[in-house]
Amino acid sequence: MHTRILFLALGISLSIFSCGPQKSATPADAPQTDAPTDGNAEASAPAPEPNYTTVKGTGALAGLIPDGYEIVKGEAGEIMAIGELNGDNFEDAAILIQTLDEEQGSAAILVVHGEAGDKFRFGEMSGNLGPEPLSYPDPEQLKIEKGVLIFHYQSMRWSADLKFRKEAKYGDLRLIGTDTDNYGNAVHDGAGSSSTNYLTGQRISNYMSWDESKGDLVELPEKREKVSTQLRAFSGYNDDSLYNGL
Repeated sequence: MHTRILFLALGISLSIFSCGPQKSATPADAPQTDAPTDGNAEASAPAPEPNYTTVKGTGALAGLIPDGYEIVKGEAGEIMAIGELNGDNFEDAAILIQTLDEEQGSAAILVVHGEAGDKFRFGEMSGNLGPEPLSYPDPEQLKIEKGVLIFHYQSMRWSADLKFRKEAKYGDLRLIGTDTDNYGNAVHDGAGSSSTNYLTGQRISNYMSWDESKGDLVELPEKREKVSTQLRAFSGYNDDSLYNGL
């Protein structure tokens, strides 16, 4: 199945929803240093107003979107990715969906598997990821590359690429790695990045800290640490999980 076929199968039934303010997060291994802040700086700026709608699943996706959810559609189109995830040579799809029974709405990711005859079947679904993924709706939020589903999570001062892959040991999608970027505070104290490989159990972090004596940022020594190799399941992955162990 080709991407073009899937998108032509989608309907245009629109319903507009709003999204609440962002919450920010700092990785557990980022430095916790006090630094001067500027009340007019970016740190105090509100999150941008979301601009998206939702559409019903029709055509190849008819009947696969769970009751109470619709597909999220940003300015550039439906938030979904097409690619091979389960090794059967049929293209699968990962789709950002939203609940319709909450005032703010809550996002989730649905994975459907391709079959012969340009059809799909239900695969797996994450837990509810909260309203934050709906504040920056963009097709780049979801990618499928070399059998890996990449979910880009964007907050005001923190972002992460969460990487899920089907693992034969478990028979389902599991979190195998994360790449995070922390923008720090108004003067970028605590800014930096980390990369975690849960298959090898290694995390590499590089952060900066505000030096009061120098009045400037300084790079901290690269930090390498061991993490658990117990792979977390994609199904049930939820808003609380976004901040745990990254």
